[in-house]
Amino acid sequence: MIYYFIYFGIAFLLSWLFLSPFAYFGKKYECFPIIHKDLPVYRKKTPYLAGAALYFGLIITVILFLSWKIEDIEFNVLIPANHWIGLLVGSGVLCLIALLDDIYGMPCWLKCMAELVAAILLVFSGIRSSLVFLDFVPITIADQQIFLGNALFSILWVLCVIHWMDLLEIFDGILVNLSFFIFLFLAAIGILGHDLPNTFLSLVLAGTVLGILADQMVPTNILLGRMGSYFLGFFVAALTLNGSYCQNNALGIVIPILLLSVPILVFILMLRQKFAKKTEFICKTSVYRQFGHIAVSNWLRGSLIITTVAGFLSIFIFLSETIVLAAILFALAVIALVYVSYKIAKKLPA
Repeated sequence: MIYYFIYFGIAFLLSWLFLSPFAYFGKKYECFPIIHKDLPVYRKKTPYLAGAALYFGLIITVILFLSWKIEDIEFNVLIPANHWIGLLVGSGVLCLIALLDDIYGMPCWLKCMAELVAAILLVFSGIRSSLVFLDFVPITIADQQIFLGNALFSILWVLCVIHWMDLLEIFDGILVNLSFFIFLFLAAIGILGHDLPNTFLSLVLAGTVLGILADQMVPTNILLGRMGSYFLGFFVAALTLNGSYCQNNALGIVIPILLLSVPILVFILMLRQKFAKKTEFICKTSVYRQFGHIAVSNWLRGSLIITTVAGFLSIFIFLSETIVLAAILFALAVIALVYVSYKIAKKLPA
């Protein structure tokens, strides 16, 4: 296991080292996006380039991994070349458009197109769901058989996760903290399920996120931005699609949903507000208007508690030998989330 933590440390160090240069570059050349007037004042003059530190920290860590061959039976991480292509090219396309949006502002259709292209690249590289009940309409592309049902579901999942994670970027530090815990729980499930590729990628991404975590709380010299939220959303979606959660029972399928409890909860509450008041389309600005009155410290504490509880319940569900026990744990998780949703909804402005 020592090599997993070595790469965890390398990823942490690289993303941390990249923060200062990108913060300096962003301020010197005034790489500030067009920010809505309702958002905090300090966001108007703070560069949104922390996502670039995440991306380049990961890229260099991957280059080191691919060039440094380690002869260790416990570190036999075999990730197919087509998976690397889907992960790196897909995230590259997505992060490039997001970076331009953070600096200049890009039209919505272009961002949606980048999300769709990244999702399609990921799915056709082999990282997609393998749900039995979605195995319909088989198609053959480049000598590989793909079921249209699973392909469409996977694309939809990637798009949803990217959007859910992006909604939380407006609350400083929360998205980074949540992503760190999600990657840690994915790594734990990977270790328990002997899924070496997912364990390695989860720990590397956890290290990358940890490198910028301390610098994401107010006051900060650099913000995550859309590039950062897209980066995190893309890799969370990829790892949750690529995991083997149903080794012991069929209810393992709910584990990704539990780990993403907080972004899904915020999205549901925003839908409630939208249909109740017929407000604007759900975006980061509308999220800030509805939830900005709640202190960031309260948001952070509550979201970490929810994610931690959901993470441990996910591990217990994964380890459950019987579907009955898994169903009981899932029911407890749903009851807890419904209760939390009710308490938060009562605090929303009328």
